[in-house]
Amino acid sequence: MRLSSRRSTPLRWLKWISTTIILILGAGALYEQISVLRDATKFVAPGDLIDVGGRRIHVLCKGS
Repeated sequence: MRLSSRRSTPLRWLKWISTTIILILGAGALYEQISVLRDATKFVAPGDLIDVGGRRIHVLCKGS
């Protein structure tokens, strides 16, 4: 076995492991965003959004 191939093996493993970790984290972030968007349409909060000074505030007014 050549000396240069021995030195590159740990570097190859490090690249492979870091790439795998980045792909797993990216897949998790994508899944989270899809779930948030799906739940926002599936579970709509009752009431209205009222603009107050440039901010939108959720208001649910019941009763007299």
